[in-house]
Amino acid sequence: MPPVDVITLTLLHPLQSTPIQSWTFDQETQVSVGRSTDNHVVLYSAVVSRHHVELCYENSVWEVVSLGANGTYMDNQRVTRSPLKDGSVFRLARSGPNLQVSISATSSTPLSRNISPLLPPSARSSSPPSANASLSSQPLGVSQPQSASSDAFALASERISKILEEDEMAVISGELLFDTQTGQPLKTINSVGAYQILKPLGYGPMSMTHLVWHNSQTFVMKQLHEKWGRNPQVAAAFQTQFRSLQPLQHPGIPQVIDVMELDGQQTVVMEMIYGQSLAELVASQGRISQAQAIALTLEVCDVLEELHNAPSPIVHGDLHPRHLLRRQVLRSGQEIVLIDFGLSRWHGWKAGLPCASQGYVAPELGSQPPTAAGDVYALGATLAFLLTGQNPKNFYGTPENGGKFRPEAMQGLEATAVVRLIQDMTNPNPASRPPASAIAQMLRQII
Repeated sequence: MPPVDVITLTLLHPLQSTPIQSWTFDQETQVSVGRSTDNHVVLYSAVVSRHHVELCYENSVWEVVSLGANGTYMDNQRVTRSPLKDGSVFRLARSGPNLQVSISATSSTPLSRNISPLLPPSARSSSPPSANASLSSQPLGVSQPQSASSDAFALASERISKILEEDEMAVISGELLFDTQTGQPLKTINSVGAYQILKPLGYGPMSMTHLVWHNSQTFVMKQLHEKWGRNPQVAAAFQTQFRSLQPLQHPGIPQVIDVMELDGQQTVVMEMIYGQSLAELVASQGRISQAQAIALTLEVCDVLEELHNAPSPIVHGDLHPRHLLRRQVLRSGQEIVLIDFGLSRWHGWKAGLPCASQGYVAPELGSQPPTAAGDVYALGATLAFLLTGQNPKNFYGTPENGGKFRPEAMQGLEATAVVRLIQDMTNPNPASRPPASAIAQMLRQII
């Protein structure tokens, strides 16, 4: 078989057209791209089909073949099949991600093949996957990722075969937890089933969370408090909500590893996410630019679409900047992860349990169950926070005028269209709020 030209696909930032993540193939003659995890390149976007395009190498030429329902575009023209050259850019769907192509002669150095695929639940082994799942989501045959965050990608790829990423995982909140030579915990607090508890992470009104260790991997363990676990309805609700999350493979949603009852307590074990929250981002640098705020909000919209359109629709119910983390290392081009599903509820779960934070709470949540519209309201308030650096509670009216959220009171915004969109997202009437997909379309028009 004659040598195959090396092809590199680079995911471009939706606003700045700068590189986010790259995949290089030096021996493949067919490369598939889409949402499904059996593709060579997995991209999570509402407009990307499960199998969106194939890149085929025939007669010494790479071609792109469109398979997706929403089409593939080059130079703003929809294409079915088109030759590719070095520097070509194609877009998945009219408003989807852009991929730039680099083509070069066959590499003389074999590429790394040690990055594991993210398998669907049915194909996983019974033991939990690596705690580095967020760092190793590329299928076999993908080179070490390169991106605008190249240092983080290089670090993750270089250490992917080790038990422990020393810089990211050995120290949490300034405390050394692992032996940097062996990767083993220096101490454990307790054991729950097969899991060793290393450190408490949070204690809330319904549950507690810990960093745990099992089979040389770190995870987050969340357990209901005993009084809630003894309540059959709450225990069943806890099991149902996390089992609904378990099949989801979106990089903006922490992977659920296991849902069980351990030592009489309702327990869920989830992927550990390392990163900075949006609250910490704004606290450290003040309000962010409109372009960056829109880019981050677009990613949250994609996460909400995944949740709200799941077979058993999921409402987070507690969306705010502290629960939106920026991954230290991107996964499939996704930066934002929505965390803390301890209060998440599917449609129809009765109201009455505490949720959300002041300034981000939809007005109907005091008397009605959480719905997708409540998550949209919280996202609107979060966008206001990113653009102003202020708690949204500063933009609520007085009780005399109904206490309505007033984004028009925000100062110094670049586009009045953003204000109008936030007004729509925080409409007092839940039925009048646009869904996440419509919000994403409007944000792209503002760009």
